[in-house]
Amino acid sequence: KQWYQRRVGEELQNKGNDTLHKILDNISLFENVLDKKFFEFSTLVSDLRRWVEEVEEYCTDGIFSYTLEEAEKLRGPAEVFRDEYEDKVRVLDEISEIDSSIRDEFGLQLNPYTWVSCQKVDIMMRSVDNRLRKQHYSIGNEINRQETNDRNKRQFVQYSNQIHQTIDDLRHQCLD
Repeated sequence: KQWYQRRVGEELQNKGNDTLHKILDNISLFENVLDKKFFEFSTLVSDLRRWVEEVEEYCTDGIFSYTLEEAEKLRGPAEVFRDEYEDKVRVLDEISEIDSSIRDEFGLQLNPYTWVSCQKVDIMMRSVDNRLRKQHYSIGNEINRQETNDRNKRQFVQYSNQIHQTIDDLRHQCLD
């Protein structure tokens, strides 16, 4: 009887130890997967924030030029940021997927690696889109202003040449 109780006790202890090891392995796996997701989320958000800061710095620069050529050169960086924006929207989608998988699979709300939430990133991206649109509009206005200036300069030159010709003709008449 003691032998049987000892054997049952050992079997229960072995099963308990096996279960404990499985639980600890699952917890370790859970923490590793979760850490990787949190870290991936934070890394993508950090890269996105860096890009947003570059856009904001670019958009705070005033739009002014002295010539039409200078004004048209302003379009280059704006188009680069607009093209990059499309890529960053895909990154935002990836961030949203990671965020929803963390919430759905693990039921967690807070990311220990960053204070930025997916909602804040979304708001940030809408703000960037708005600023890029305003910048594009401002560049268009500057180009229109320079085109008007060039037309006015050509008209001025034309009128100046006419006045010069008239004065020159009057001078010749007076000398004759």
